Amino acid sequence: MALHTNGIRVLQEFDKALAGANIPYSVYAGTLLGAIREKGILKHDFDIDTAVFAEQDYNKVRRALENSGFTLLRYFEVDNSKSGREETYCKDGVDIDIFYIYRDENGITYNCDFHPIQGTRDLYDSMRKHGRVGVRKCELPVSQCVVRAPFEDIYVNVLVNADEWLKARYGVNYMVPDPNFKDTGREKNIYEWTSVMATFNTL
Repeated sequence: MALHTNGIRVLQEFDKALAGANIPYSVYAGTLLGAIREKGILKHDFDIDTAVFAEQDYNKVRRALENSGFTLLRYFEVDNSKSGREETYCKDGVDIDIFYIYRDENGITYNCDFHPIQGTRDLYDSMRKHGRVGVRKCELPVSQCVVRAPFEDIYVNVLVNADEWLKARYGVNYMVPDPNFKDTGREKNIYEWTSVMATFNTL
């Protein structure tokens, strides 16, 4: 409920905080889909997804957001943030995820997706038993160029190649709502990344 009550205002404050610190970003994942297909928050969504390129100093991002009243709740790291990072901030009951976008040695852009290791109950149990969590590498075409786009009654940053990204992530028919869509995380461009060390941390 907090997302649908406070989400637009909180997203606007997020947008202003990063713009004030000269940190480029885009709405991402389900929020990007909402921006393009619904011009707003998806009815079934429960948080806001955004993306920032990894060359941006995440400590600078944190300062900008904390100065605007956001609180860092948790974060994931891959090889101590050298290969992957994701953060969750909160304000007024609204969670905002930041997926840091990396570029590998072949120039392919990607973000990471995290999950408990098989046989554990949740992320906390995974950390207790194994000292790590599972991670998937999501190779998706992320442009560093953004455009301003309407999102309900505000404007936000959207990837200039949003159509290409959404097709890669949700399929060519992403503009048609699919009540049976299931995010399996097993698409050809999303795969288990076993050669790295991923951890989950809460504050």
